[in-house]
Amino acid sequence: MASVKMGKLLIRLSPRHLALLACLTGLIIVGIDFNSNENELPVFPAIKKIINSVSDDSLNVQGIITHESLLNKAVLQKFYNENNYVGLWISKEGKLNPIAWIWITRIKQSYLEGLNPNDYHITEITTLLSNIKDGLHTNKIMDNYALIELLLTDAFITYAHHHYAGRVHTKDINTEWLTHITEINPIDSVKNLAQGANIQLMLDSWACPHKPYRLLQNQLKQCYLKPDSTNKKNIRLIALNMERWRWLPRSMSDTYIMANSAGFELWVRLGDKDTLNMKIVTGMLNQPTPIISSKMTYIVFNPSWDVPYSIATKEMLPKIKNDHKYLGENHLKIYNQSGQRISPNTISWGKVTSSNFPYRIKQTPGPWNALGQIKFVFPNAYSIYLHDTPQKLLFEKSVRTFSHGCIRIEKPHELAAYLIGKDTTWITNKLKTKKEQMVKVLHSPPIYICYWTAWISEDGDLRKTPDVYLYDRDLEYLLNEVTQINKMITTLR
Repeated sequence: MASVKMGKLLIRLSPRHLALLACLTGLIIVGIDFNSNENELPVFPAIKKIINSVSDDSLNVQGIITHESLLNKAVLQKFYNENNYVGLWISKEGKLNPIAWIWITRIKQSYLEGLNPNDYHITEITTLLSNIKDGLHTNKIMDNYALIELLLTDAFITYAHHHYAGRVHTKDINTEWLTHITEINPIDSVKNLAQGANIQLMLDSWACPHKPYRLLQNQLKQCYLKPDSTNKKNIRLIALNMERWRWLPRSMSDTYIMANSAGFELWVRLGDKDTLNMKIVTGMLNQPTPIISSKMTYIVFNPSWDVPYSIATKEMLPKIKNDHKYLGENHLKIYNQSGQRISPNTISWGKVTSSNFPYRIKQTPGPWNALGQIKFVFPNAYSIYLHDTPQKLLFEKSVRTFSHGCIRIEKPHELAAYLIGKDTTWITNKLKTKKEQMVKVLHSPPIYICYWTAWISEDGDLRKTPDVYLYDRDLEYLLNEVTQINKMITTLR
């Protein structure tokens, strides 16, 4: 007998009346009294037997063939042990309750969220339900229901994790990519459902809340309504980009900076509007700009450039050997390991190689500097930053993969003025001093360097850009079955 709380009253309803209440109110409320003997169904001992016999995560019951493994075994064991093995999805009669059918329907339709129903045991659940309907394993009927119970709960937890952190963790693609993963407590989620939470509202609340994600999801639904060859490709592309949106914080500051390394664009977002847009130059194909989530901390005016060791040895050293004037003509100075400046004329360049290069090279501030006149700094493992550039003509190209990973921006004066609360005249005067100076930014706004190959424009059109760094390819490989969703839909409908 299920229970519904109304004020201080606890009203007991049969499954039939509970389903009727759900239809009339549009709410699914489950209140299971875990300490009541009335809930001691034959299926509950079966749940206990099966969950406690799982040793290697695989679900195997004598006489019932299952190919599934529990993805959240420890969580399930803890939950069911603490709650006397009472089922979430099973009614008093040993049948699936209303919320179970809502959850099964949601699993089947999860492709509309850019997810894969096969991640949530749908094939095995459907098979077990068919076995019950067809009268198979009649001597194992409670085991069938117990398996369905555990698979539904396991899928419920997995679905929550996928919405909060994505199906693939960024570290599975690159161990140093910095993104913000929002954690969810799986035990709390299951307990909330058991204590009467509205399953529809709960499932809806897990979806990524950001407007670009919702726009992509709406476009995804439209593509499925007309699954021609073009839309099948769009389905794949949209699903990949929805996955990346799940890597971002669910709660984002009113003001943030976002760069799209696939679309070569950066914008400053204030509320629901972009206050500043500009073109960017990103990393070369063999030195792609990484995905990063950080906070802008300070700006350097008239920066010097500490040349990275790899650039100094692989690119500059051959030029220095070929022409000793190269250093002076490019305003480059040489320092030893103690930080003392030394004359390049004292170095036997013929004996210096990339494997025994004991020097540091620094480029002095000025319009010739590779960083331009302004550098924007935020902490990250790659030493990536935004900066000005003397090579302005590169912004006229459509594909702008020319840097060593850092991001060159089209409007450094405007961005600096915005971040420190000054006008561009103040910025110009600061640069005229020709002194290298550091200025902290106001409020340290978040910065997200992302990779969007699909998004919805302000006029509602789907915009796409080439997969220049092959990040889509890598993500699709890890997702494994994204491309199979189209084939799956015919069997789900």
